Amino acid sequence: ELTHFYRTVPIFLTYPWYWIKKMYRSKHFRLFLVICMACALAVSVFLTIFLAYDNAQLRKVNNIICKV
Repeated sequence: ELTHFYRTVPIFLTYPWYWIKKMYRSKHFRLFLVICMACALAVSVFLTIFLAYDNAQLRKVNNIICKV
């Protein structure tokens, strides 16, 4: 029974890899991936800028409160 398990493991490795490669050959799928990566990059940059701005505002308020 254990040898049967080891014989079927490559199916779980090669079958999904086959479909990933097959989808990646599609021009539309690659364009979809580029759009998703561009959106992820834009969200990442926006969140970084927002957090930096919010941190600067928090420090400004904290300095005013601590001086009083």
